[in-house]
Amino acid sequence: MYIILQYLGACLFIFITFSFVIIPMLPNAWQYRTKMSVYYMLLLIYGFITTILALATPRQLSNYKYPMATLAFTRWLYGLRYRVNNLARLRQLQGSYVLVSNHQSSIDLMGVGLLWPYQCTIVAKKSLMFAGWFGLAAWLCGCVFVSRGRQSAQAEMRRLAARMARRDDTVRVWIFPEGTRVSGADLGDFKKGAFHLAVQAQVPVVPIVFSNYSSFYSKWSGRFQQGEVEATVLEPLPTAGLTEADVADLTKRVRDAMSAEYSRLSAASDCKAD
Repeated sequence: MYIILQYLGACLFIFITFSFVIIPMLPNAWQYRTKMSVYYMLLLIYGFITTILALATPRQLSNYKYPMATLAFTRWLYGLRYRVNNLARLRQLQGSYVLVSNHQSSIDLMGVGLLWPYQCTIVAKKSLMFAGWFGLAAWLCGCVFVSRGRQSAQAEMRRLAARMARRDDTVRVWIFPEGTRVSGADLGDFKKGAFHLAVQAQVPVVPIVFSNYSSFYSKWSGRFQQGEVEATVLEPLPTAGLTEADVADLTKRVRDAMSAEYSRLSAASDCKAD
């Protein structure tokens, strides 16, 4: 174990040196490619560390504390600063609930790690289960993997809803309702899975909005610099008494509220960039 930790420490030292000394000397496009490669390598290393630590207590949500702690180092390494509005709304919530946030890039994980509540899990596509140490660590932490098949995905979500509905168990679930990465001027269309889950379990929906990354990050223009992200925890929406017939309206209300806040945050971010 000591030898493994020494090896990981050496890798991190190399990554830090590479990030601060070599990467700034590269052209912008190569800076982006290199930073993203280092980011994914770090995720694999974090997955390996988490796997070792979580083997004794597999599928326990408390295992998430390991990868979420390592993401703090990643935020520092990449020079990303986060400002969170209405954080008290999240901290004051008790019991189970569904968190929904916009999805722009794989670097979303750094913001997710900052706001991650106790006894929380995340819904991810099943293919990520096979992403090396990252996938194994996610499984050990209790990640909910859903396949592309509609019936199997719905069955998995029903099982999750039944667990969340139990008053003797606290489960928070983080979902990206867009279902894919969207980095434009507005949010993408929302899939209804998160809202079916909240209604079936009769738990609140907690919307979280992250500002657009375009002032410091762009896959298309090959830019990944230091920057600031502003996030807002919107007012939780209760689902008590709602039925499946209300899911479409609930989805629209949440998306409209998140879209308005996304536009506000992104406009403020653009002004700072100018």
